[in-house]
Amino acid sequence: MNEPTSLADGVVSWGADPFFFAEAARGGPWLWKVGGSGFEGEPLGPVRHAHDDAGEYYYMFQGSAYVETGGEEFVLEEGQVGYIPPDAPHNFLGPSADRDVYFFCVIAPNFADNKWRVRDFRPGSESLRMTVATPFDSKDLPGGGTLSAAALHLTPDDGVIEVSPAGFDVVYLVVEGSVDIRMTGGLQGTIRAGTYLHLRDGWNHEFRVPAAAKVLRFDCAFQAWRGTPSAQDVDPAS
Repeated sequence: MNEPTSLADGVVSWGADPFFFAEAARGGPWLWKVGGSGFEGEPLGPVRHAHDDAGEYYYMFQGSAYVETGGEEFVLEEGQVGYIPPDAPHNFLGPSADRDVYFFCVIAPNFADNKWRVRDFRPGSESLRMTVATPFDSKDLPGGGTLSAAALHLTPDDGVIEVSPAGFDVVYLVVEGSVDIRMTGGLQGTIRAGTYLHLRDGWNHEFRVPAAAKVLRFDCAFQAWRGTPSAQDVDPAS
């Protein structure tokens, strides 16, 4: 589990936090400082691109930023989530105000044979748009198919919540408070605001909160290692 990150205390390690990569999804935390030309640790800078057959979420943890889909540019505000449908060309263009931007992204599925394209976008894809909602205020969050999200208001009165992922991975992002999570078999720990946990398909687990908490849950369905040859596909004579 990741080390706690406290935005409120000014202790920010997002630039060094790990990213997750699995068949079902990839993503993690990103940092773009005011005055910078791109994300910390990402030398390529902003590049307009699309994900074939894979959706994506942005969650603005801190700050606001210019984003673009289908040629439409607008500001994604702090506390908002943006859902980018599969095939939609899009870009993240940097802070829109004098405040560093911290945001979290999830892309699913994570196809091994085609993670993104930067040209020759699919026909009709320029008409696709990002859908924006405010978690914990909006009743429903945009998404569908292989990638969906839910905003969880949790209290100690909820008791122990059991989850058994079947056919999908789960990514939890703690927005406020902390969550105690226990895996089947005994592995357990606490994740706090600003940190996330990625649990694979079939990893049964349970969680509870010691005090009121807000958590974003992303469910990521997938095709196991599409584009990656399995052992039976390899010619031993080659």
